[in-house]
Amino acid sequence: APAPVSGPSLLPGGPATAKYGPLVAAFAFGVFEGWLLARLGHLRRELAKARRG
Repeated sequence: APAPVSGPSLLPGGPATAKYGPLVAAFAFGVFEGWLLARLGHLRRELAKARRG
């Protein structure tokens, strides 16, 4: 049977990736979520403006 391996050790970059990878992923997700919310807010304002005018 193959020896069990842990997940983070399979990532390229070694221990730094295992340590900071989740932090970078959370930051990237937060940036994307903020961009998406801003985009949806802008779209909602544009639709409301189009309905009025």
